[in-house]
Amino acid sequence: MDERRRGRLIGGGICIVLGLFEGLIMYRHPEKLHVPAGMAVVLCLAFVAAGLAIIAAEYQLRRLHAWLVVMILVGLLVPGAWIAFGAGEHHCIDPLPFLNTFGAELLCRGAFGIGAVLVAAILGWVVRLALRGNRR
Repeated sequence: MDERRRGRLIGGGICIVLGLFEGLIMYRHPEKLHVPAGMAVVLCLAFVAAGLAIIAAEYQLRRLHAWLVVMILVGLLVPGAWIAFGAGEHHCIDPLPFLNTFGAELLCRGAFGIGAVLVAAILGWVVRLALRGNRR
């Protein structure tokens, strides 16, 4: 096995271990979460999916790789969409001196909303590519 391939496989393995380790810590200390548990699980699974995607790409498992990329994008979409569109107050930015609290929250939610819409568009495109790849 060449050095670059081994490095990619190790990197994929590290991503998987990090995702699982995060999940273990959240399971052992749920009181320290500042987000809903489901959101935290999605983020952990995004790390695991990223590691698996690296490994799947290395072994040229194209269909599996395509659907793992979909999972990664879902992991990117969920937190931004929750901050932007979720109910309740989300303190994601300290009020700036020239903005009141409402203005700062609106700015923060707006930025995350734009990001969520962009990631959703990319997700739609990648799902379409993955479906097309599965028909071949």
